[in-house]
Amino acid sequence: MEERQGDSSIDEIMEQILAAYSLTADKISRQGDGWWIVSGAKMLEIRRFKGETDRLQTALSWQRHLQKKRRGLVPEVLPAQGGQDYLAVEGHVYYVLVRAEDDSFLSSEPAHLVLAVKSLADLHASSRGYQTAGHKEALLGPQIIQNRLTSLIWYYKNFRSCRQKSDFAGIYTEYFSFIYDQGQESLQKMVAGGYENKMKERAQILLNTFCPASLAVRGEGVSFLELNKWTIGLEVMDLALFLSSFLPRYKWDAALTLQLLENYEVQNKLAYQEKQLLLAFLRFPYRFWLYAYQYYNRIVSAPELARKLENYIYESYLRDKCLDGLDNWLWRD
Repeated sequence: MEERQGDSSIDEIMEQILAAYSLTADKISRQGDGWWIVSGAKMLEIRRFKGETDRLQTALSWQRHLQKKRRGLVPEVLPAQGGQDYLAVEGHVYYVLVRAEDDSFLSSEPAHLVLAVKSLADLHASSRGYQTAGHKEALLGPQIIQNRLTSLIWYYKNFRSCRQKSDFAGIYTEYFSFIYDQGQESLQKMVAGGYENKMKERAQILLNTFCPASLAVRGEGVSFLELNKWTIGLEVMDLALFLSSFLPRYKWDAALTLQLLENYEVQNKLAYQEKQLLLAFLRFPYRFWLYAYQYYNRIVSAPELARKLENYIYESYLRDKCLDGLDNWLWRD
């Protein structure tokens, strides 16, 4: 780690943070909006947070809860002198994590995925019962899915009526029935899985992000480095997001999918209804809706979205073939 000098204002912020945490820095390295520092035998990461401090406080409190439950599952939160978890300096909020010598998480390594899914099961089990001060922020539910499906129909009619057809609009209208049926199946499975009752009984805090940079291999497990994206929902929502984040790279290989599910269940057993909900979340065509939204509002160029949509439809066929072969796992006691 190389020592690097910044401008005077950054140096002043750094000095205030070091003073508040009673730290001395042997080495300092700028890292995005924060710093890496070596202080004696410790390696520390100083992060700058952008957003509501209530969200950060929940994330850091949850992180402390997990530290006590499972060592190495998340980085240690270092408190400031007054005991607070974060510090406001010149209109910005900073917090400090104690970091270990982790190895990079490689999504190209199936063994890393297995370690990650085991650790995710540990995190879910360790988070059960953790109170989130009344936050209720579930990202997905029958009503939201129904609204998305209604939007898909609206986009379909709009794209068909346009005089000037783009490649994106052509692909969308051609495959609309295929994708829309997936959405309907997702909704049916969600109702059959008792989503509303499960949310009342088992809703809990979730990671809600699996960017490879937010994971690190540590020993025989994975450490989760980013808890600020949390949401409230069911464990299988997180598991579905995990699988959807990494399995397209493997063309939804059936053997790997089953291996990941079985390793998750070693730590955190899923009931039949939870498996139904998992399949519902995996089949919901969220990206189909997202791309249509981006196209209609001209957020992303039409040629780029056409390429993404073609890839997504191809992935959907591979995913469906994989999920259709999970009957034995679904009915397994």
